[in-house]
Amino acid sequence: MGATGPRFSFSSATAPGNLIAGPILTVGEEPHTVVTADLNGDGHLDLADSNRSDGTVTCLLGDGHGNFHRLFDNLSPFAEPLMRIFDFRFSNFD
Repeated sequence: MGATGPRFSFSSATAPGNLIAGPILTVGEEPHTVVTADLNGDGHLDLADSNRSDGTVTCLLGDGHGNFHRLFDNLSPFAEPLMRIFDFRFSNFD
């Protein structure tokens, strides 16, 4: 992504005992909690994380192929260590 700063990565399982390294994702300062949901309604899982030190929430949109694109870091007074996703419009995102 070309940005520097705190990062995290994840692995995915292809079969019992086999892990494939995922992308390294750049997020805000001191990432704490990561949640997954289809945040933009395109049918692919996206990621959001809360960042303790800078009080931001980072949103990363998934493309369905294991790639995530950083959409924004939003300053939030609610960037708590624990995040929850709610569907207030009842659009049934996962």
